[in-house]
Amino acid sequence: LDFAEVRTQIVNYESLADGGLWLNRGYIGKVTVKNDQYVAELRGLSQIASQQILELYSPGCRYDLGSRRCTVDITTGPFFVTSSISTIVEDRIEFTSGLGQAAGYFDYGKITFTSGDNSGLAMEVKAHTGGGNIELWQPLPFAFQIGDTFEAVAGCDKTLATCRDKFSNLLNHGGFPHLPGEDELAKVLVPKRPDVTTG
Repeated sequence: LDFAEVRTQIVNYESLADGGLWLNRGYIGKVTVKNDQYVAELRGLSQIASQQILELYSPGCRYDLGSRRCTVDITTGPFFVTSSISTIVEDRIEFTSGLGQAAGYFDYGKITFTSGDNSGLAMEVKAHTGGGNIELWQPLPFAFQIGDTFEAVAGCDKTLATCRDKFSNLLNHGGFPHLPGEDELAKVLVPKRPDVTTG
């Protein structure tokens, strides 16, 4: 649904051949899930003109893992693996699997179910703890079943250390970790008085 065009018009239902009068036109913006309901933001044409064009600079990486500017290949191992649910911890949100990577390896990553009632659905990983335990950010619409298979993509917390140590991709890190923080920028500089000695 991202950026799908939405048009509304008024028509004479007794004479559709007369055409319609366009009322407005826009695009689907942010889509959120709240209380098991989807809410889609409708953005007008003026929203496009008010969007920021310049890139933001921050200590964390600006790029998404696997994007063109990141360059890490997340379509094959070791950052892409397949596994299945072995134990259900909390239905629709937490389970254990055969993932043997160190705890935290899939934090901020993504899993996509390839079988079961949730087949084809993808969800971000909130926490990956020892023993292959996976907790999702949001509950999935359908119950897990033992044996449901999924594809898992490693997670990235967008820090310089993770880019260097986990992905060996320091050259393409899109962050600026040595930028001064807000505290540093808010400091007021007080000039020193010159040391005047009389003699």
